[in-house]
Amino acid sequence: MDWLFFIALIANIFAIVYFRLMVGYHRERATGERDAGFMAAISYPSRRGLPEEGLRYRRRYWWAVALLFALILGALAWRLPFLSAALTAAGT
Repeated sequence: MDWLFFIALIANIFAIVYFRLMVGYHRERATGERDAGFMAAISYPSRRGLPEEGLRYRRRYWWAVALLFALILGALAWRLPFLSAALTAAGT
């Protein structure tokens, strides 16, 4: 199960970086502005100057970030019994 979380985490981080780079690509095609180097892969994607296709990748980026937080929370709840008990108590 640890390997499954690890593989899902790596795939999700890859998707986040890919979606962010695609947002930068579509912004560059629409406005001519180029994102700078490594920071383009890990920075916040703004809406400014994005065509519809870029906005679609921006939405996918934020869904991937939400999935990353869910994966981390799930992995912590699975590995830490006191957190699992607290989450089940909060749900009742």
